[in-house]
Amino acid sequence: MITAGSPPGAGIVDVTVTTPGGTSATSPADRYAYTPVVNGVGPSSGSAAGGDTVTIVGAGFTGATGVRFGPAAAPNMTVDSDMQITAVSPPGTGLVDVTVTTPGGTSATNSADQFIYPPSGVPPPVVNAITPPSGSAAGGDAVTVIGAMFTGATGVWFGVAAAPAMTVDFDAQITATSPPGTGLVDVTVTTPGGTSATSAADQFTYL
Repeated sequence: MITAGSPPGAGIVDVTVTTPGGTSATSPADRYAYTPVVNGVGPSSGSAAGGDTVTIVGAGFTGATGVRFGPAAAPNMTVDSDMQITAVSPPGTGLVDVTVTTPGGTSATNSADQFIYPPSGVPPPVVNAITPPSGSAAGGDAVTVIGAMFTGATGVWFGVAAAPAMTVDFDAQITATSPPGTGLVDVTVTTPGGTSATSAADQFTYL
């Protein structure tokens, strides 16, 4: 018997042993499956009726067999890569954890995987302008988000990446720090009322 610590990895792999006599042949008996990890969900809120397209980022998604929003299964999902899944949200209520299941198991819940179904009657925020409209690919820029209904905001997203810091200056303005990124992304704001709809007014370009 050999006891070994697993290195970083994803999906299902063969575990082999090398001795002076050679390396063990692979077989179904030597397979090891990595448990997936969810590091972010964007947007982080959507309609109680479901039907929103949600991007899930993390690791170990190869071979994923399902995505759940709390106890409810996503009606549709696509494994874009080992680090990204696009799923359609099912109907739901309140705050739920988004989990991914693969042959290696189901992702552990954490604060980064949470998705909010806003209560009825609470309007979502609106983003009307971003200044400056561009910044460094390394992130770290102070970006002013202008709009409405920002009171109680819980997050600002640059595409699918969460801003590492944000301050609600007042109901119509947020100051956020840009995360690292590339290309053109939509900057969205999440509050208890939901996530702002994307538009040409919310776009930010990484230089």
